[in-house]
Amino acid sequence: MDPVTQGVLGAAAAQAVLGPRGGHRVWIAGLAGGLLPDLDVLLEPLADPALPWELHRHFTHAYVMAPVLGLLAGLALLVLPGFRARRRLVLGAAVVGALTHAPLDLCTSYGTKVYWPFSPENATLDLFPIIDPVVTIFLLTCVMLAGFRRTRTPALVAVAFLTLYVGAALYQRGAALEAQAALARSRGHTPVRARVMPAPASLLVWRSLYEVDGRMVADVLRPSPFGATKMVEGGSVPLLRSADLPTGTRDDARVRDVFRRFAAFADHWTAWLPGRTDAIGDMRFSIDAGFRPPWSLTLGQSPDDPAIAWTSPSFESRDTQGLLEVILGTSEDLRPLPASKPSDAP
Repeated sequence: MDPVTQGVLGAAAAQAVLGPRGGHRVWIAGLAGGLLPDLDVLLEPLADPALPWELHRHFTHAYVMAPVLGLLAGLALLVLPGFRARRRLVLGAAVVGALTHAPLDLCTSYGTKVYWPFSPENATLDLFPIIDPVVTIFLLTCVMLAGFRRTRTPALVAVAFLTLYVGAALYQRGAALEAQAALARSRGHTPVRARVMPAPASLLVWRSLYEVDGRMVADVLRPSPFGATKMVEGGSVPLLRSADLPTGTRDDARVRDVFRRFAAFADHWTAWLPGRTDAIGDMRFSIDAGFRPPWSLTLGQSPDDPAIAWTSPSFESRDTQGLLEVILGTSEDLRPLPASKPSDAP
């Protein structure tokens, strides 16, 4: 998740495990340990310019690296006299904080190399949004209360809340998968593969993707524990594979190499941006139900352009407003799931 949430979770975990005896040192060390893995963004200058985020969520997020990074975070704090006096406590709190980072990122849909160096897989559980203000604010409040009152009880409440949040995410994901399967059946589709992923800021809205006949079909699903699931139809686009790339560009080998790595990063949910044949999107994510990803690759169109480059399209306030309306259930685009075809009925 976002660095703020990672940090406050590390702080809460350190407070819950080590209690109030270390005072402010515990939550500060836990915060530092929870944040340190995200400093891999500083490696961006070492990455391929066409894939600046290729090193993010890489080896610094692996389970085997958590104790090492925790110790490094704790050692950095020992330059402060007040922390040196409780070095064991500080180091322990920082390690506890670091241990929370990879599991939390694993719950999001971005993909994290938690099994490095034993596996290059971008693992994900598709449970949490990348950003969820409710979770962040609740955890932060608990950390502050635990610090001010010098008690671990609020931190334990934070851990209990996050456990319940995981349960809610599992329930919502199961409901979204059921709705996705029903939607595919109503269309006469038999998906080759499928994913549902929570939209930013809420477990109420899920992006549905499935592959059928070489095409990617996208929708937004809004499963509700208190009513029927609703949806916003997104449409479909042909999946883009390496064999579909144009030939005769200024650097075919460069384009194909970058695309291969980008496709692996995007779990092979790649396609041309609608209406274009020079921009390739990571279609796991979209600002709406269709295919408007937050990042893409653009093929160079002039001799002064790089052969292939990373781009981040801009979004407008109405895009955020549209997502908020879907979350609140007030969007005019929401409609009930279509009924299954008669042949599929029991």
